[in-house]
Amino acid sequence: MIRRGGLALVGAFALSACVGGVAPPPRPGGTLPSRGGEAPVRQLTPATPLPPVAQVTSPGAATALTAGLARGPDIVTLPITRDGAAQALAAFRLSCPSLIRRADVSGLTSGADWQPACAAAASTAPGDAQGFFARWFEAVQVGDGRAYATGYYIPEIAGSPTYRDGYAPIYARPDDLIDVDLGQFSDSLKGKSIRGRVDGTKLIPYYDRTAIEQGALQGRARVLGYAVDPVEFFFLQVQGSGLVRMPDGRVLRIGYDSQNGRDYTGIGALMRQRGLLGPNQLSMQGIVSWLRANPDQGRAIMRENKSFVFFRLLDGPPVGALGLPVAGGTTVAADPRFIPLGAPVFLSMDRTDATGLWVAQDTGGAIKGANRFDTFWGAGNDARAIAGGMSARGTAFLLLPIGTLDRLAGRRLDAEEAALWARVKASVRPLHPRPPRVVAKAPPEPEPAPLPGKRRVAVEPPPAIPSRRATALSPSPSATLDGSWDRRITRGTVQPDATLDLHGHNLRSAHALLDAGLERSIARGDRVLLLVTGKPPRPESERPHARGAIRAAVADWIAASRHAPHIAALRNAHPRHGGNGAIYVVFRRSRPKH
Repeated sequence: MIRRGGLALVGAFALSACVGGVAPPPRPGGTLPSRGGEAPVRQLTPATPLPPVAQVTSPGAATALTAGLARGPDIVTLPITRDGAAQALAAFRLSCPSLIRRADVSGLTSGADWQPACAAAASTAPGDAQGFFARWFEAVQVGDGRAYATGYYIPEIAGSPTYRDGYAPIYARPDDLIDVDLGQFSDSLKGKSIRGRVDGTKLIPYYDRTAIEQGALQGRARVLGYAVDPVEFFFLQVQGSGLVRMPDGRVLRIGYDSQNGRDYTGIGALMRQRGLLGPNQLSMQGIVSWLRANPDQGRAIMRENKSFVFFRLLDGPPVGALGLPVAGGTTVAADPRFIPLGAPVFLSMDRTDATGLWVAQDTGGAIKGANRFDTFWGAGNDARAIAGGMSARGTAFLLLPIGTLDRLAGRRLDAEEAALWARVKASVRPLHPRPPRVVAKAPPEPEPAPLPGKRRVAVEPPPAIPSRRATALSPSPSATLDGSWDRRITRGTVQPDATLDLHGHNLRSAHALLDAGLERSIARGDRVLLLVTGKPPRPESERPHARGAIRAAVADWIAASRHAPHIAALRNAHPRHGGNGAIYVVFRRSRPKH
C-alpha cells in the first residue's frame, strides 16, 4: 500500500520519504520512459485562494483540538465542481467503514459522528454529490488554515532480472531487521517504535544507505530485481511504490514492506542550501537532471539520506494508509493528528490543479502539521509531470459532520433542546426522592440566540416520552433474559457485536444516532450492542443535567422507539466495557422464517 513515509517531491525543496505502496497495472500500450528527467513539468494555471476565516495560532500543537478550530464558510459557497464532488463522494463512501471503526487520533470525532453522513452517502447518486456535502458537512479551519501541498505519484522505472554494472538492487525486507514497539516497555512510549538489528546482546541501528549500497545486505535480503538507473530507484523509494518494467515487457509491481529505521533527509533542501540548483531546476525533474549530470557528487548527496526502503511484490490497485484503494486527483495524504483519515478536505490553493475537494486516505512521514498535504496523481507521465512540479499554497477547510463544532465547543442547550429536557423530566420518576429544596426564584433567562453560521441537520426531534412504568422494556429479568445472561454480564464475558458511542453529543444528534444505530444492529442480526452514553447524572442533579443527560434519557428513548419490539433488555455494562458509562442493549433473537 502507499503507506508512504511522506512524499514532498518539490515541497520546501525537501523531497520527503514515501513509505509503502502498491502500483496499479500499466496502461495498455503505455511506454516507459527510461529516464525520469524526460517528463516535463506541467505548466500551472494560477488561482487566488480563499483567505483564512480567522487568525488562530497555537505553536507546537500536537492535535487538531490543541491547534484551535474556527467555523469555515458555508459549503455551498465553496467552488466544488460537479465532477470533483462525485469523485470525492466515491472515495468518502469507500472510507466510511474505516471512519466509523477507527479511533480518531485528532480528537475531533468519534465513529458515531460519521454514521449519519455515511448512511446518507450509501444512497446518494453521483449527480447529487455537491448537495450531499452541503447537507451533511460543515467546513472547519484547523489552526491558521494556511495550507501547503506537494504531490506524489506511482513511478515507472526500467529494470532487469540480472545484475549489470551500475544497476541498483531492489531488496526485499532483510531477515535480520528487527521492529521494536517501545510502548511495550513503557506507557510513556506508546505509539513509538524503532528498527535495528541484533549484535551480540545489543540492539543497534540498522545499516544505512551507504552501507547497503556497498553490499552490506548480501546474504541478508532477497533481491527482487535490479533498477537500471539508481537515480530513478532513489525517487521510487521516495514515492514508496512503483512499476519496474523488465526487458521482456513483464512488469513487477513493488510496494513498501519496511524501512531501515534511519531518519529521512530531503536532498532537495540540501541542494538548494548549497546553491547547487539554478532557477529552472527547482522541480523534481530539475533535481534528477542535476544528479545525472554530476554522478559522483549526486551519489554522495543521495547517501546523505540514510533512509532506505525495502519492497515486496504486490498485486491489485494502489492502496493508502487506510488499506483502501486510492484515486489520482482525489486522494490526499495528511497528518492524522489533525485530519481524521477518511475525512473530506477542501483545498483552496494558488494553482487550479490542487484546488478542489479531496479525501484524506493516506499519510506520510514528512506530511506533518495541521495544514500539510500531499496530493496523489496516479501513475504515468502525466501524473509524474503534475506531481513533480506540485508546490501549492493556500487555505484548507476540513469537512466534518454538521454539529461537530458545537459539540466540541460544549455549548449550552438551545431552546428546543431545553424543551425536550422538560418533557423528559416530566416523564421520569426519580430513583431516590429527596425533600424539595427551597430556593430563591431567579428571573427567567432569555432564550439563547443561535450561534453564528449554525446549520441544522433535518432530523426529527425525539418524541415525547411516556411514563417509564407504562413502557418498561423488561418487566423482570427472567421475562426476557435467562439467568445465564446476567451471570455472563457479571463476569464480564459478554462480547458486544457492535459499539455505538453517544458520549459528547447533544440530545438531538444522540437521538438520531441511536435510532440509526439500532436500525443497523437489528438489520445485521446483532445480539448485543454496547451503547456508550457517558456516566449517569449525580443523584442530587436537577434537570436539565450538567452531566449524564443522554444516559438519563436513553432508556426512555428506546422504550418509545420503533425498535422497542426487537429489544429484550437493557443492562449496565461490565467495567471492562465502560461500567456506569455504558449500557448493553440485548436484542431479541430473530426467529427463522419458514
